[in-house]
Amino acid sequence: MRLFDITQNGEKRHAPPARARELETTRLRCDIPSVIHAANRNRNAAMTLVELLVVIVVVGVLSALLAVSLTSSRERRARLRCVENLKQMGLAFRTFATDHGDLFPMQGWTNRDGSLLVPENGAAACFLTMTNDLSSPKVLVCPADTRNPARRFAGLKNENISYFLGLDADETRPQMLLAGDRNLSLNSKPVKSGLLAVTTNDVLGLTAELHGFAANVVLADGSVQQFSPGRLRTELLQSGAATNRFLVP
Repeated sequence: MRLFDITQNGEKRHAPPARARELETTRLRCDIPSVIHAANRNRNAAMTLVELLVVIVVVGVLSALLAVSLTSSRERRARLRCVENLKQMGLAFRTFATDHGDLFPMQGWTNRDGSLLVPENGAAACFLTMTNDLSSPKVLVCPADTRNPARRFAGLKNENISYFLGLDADETRPQMLLAGDRNLSLNSKPVKSGLLAVTTNDVLGLTAELHGFAANVVLADGSVQQFSPGRLRTELLQSGAATNRFLVP
């Protein structure tokens, strides 16, 4: 770059070499603060971007943790309400048995030859005999289920029920399965609505539909317990029955 001196008349003339070096040094000194300022501005901008990314990551992690916590809390509340439903059902079964010669409703479902006679409306028919001891049709639907409860007992159907019935349960065998969550599987296949006969050669399991490969079950003695697939199979083997029959709504 050519450097000039300004004369008193305002004219420009080439500066001598020594003067040119002096002017160049002065110009560079004047430019240093602006260069430093620009560098600091760029560095601050870069730090701000990094900080922004950190904030985004932290917010994402916290949101994920909050979502997991809310989901776990919701599932826990659903399990507890399901347990309360089954406790009320167990009490209703035992009250019915007390008034009917120690027999549960489904123990009267027999033909003259003693064979099983399942009513056309299945599980609904059983619960309709105990409406005096059930506070509302809502107790027949698990909170984790997508099924809707009936508005009134008069309109109760199988699709308004979340719980299977253990057709072979009776008060003389308190550990028999009386009723429980319908998310059953047989030999690794989800069970459909209807009569289910499980032999000692079958593998009764659970799907993830309601409580994540677990089920709440009320036993013939009125107690409510949570079963894993393994415990469910063990319970059936300990029943001593060659075949266990269930009615799935």
